[in-house]
Amino acid sequence: MPNRIRECVKNLDSDSFRVRQVALKELAERADEVESLLRELLAGKLSAEQRQRLEQLVNEPESVRSAEELRALRAVELLERIGTPPAQELLRSLAAGPPVARLTREAQAALNRLANRPNSKS
Repeated sequence: MPNRIRECVKNLDSDSFRVRQVALKELAERADEVESLLRELLAGKLSAEQRQRLEQLVNEPESVRSAEELRALRAVELLERIGTPPAQELLRSLAAGPPVARLTREAQAALNRLANRPNSKS
């Protein structure tokens, strides 16, 4: 995967708008899992366009980057509101994901809030 990320970063400087947009979309979708690589690449030699796009991805980690991410975050919110044992089990499986992933952190936070509810049955 690091080679694919490097290729996407290279494509951020393409002459083709479409190529740049596809690369940015792919990087945005994977930004949580490859943040350390993106930061490493930021320390290297980049064009102004590449640097600006990467800094935006790395420095705005809590912004929603894709429709898929938004759906996943809404699902976590819904599972938290439902709060039933099966919903909590799904949240636990999401919370077991990669520690740097936003979905993992949001699922863990939802579980913590559920555990602190006054009438919690977990």
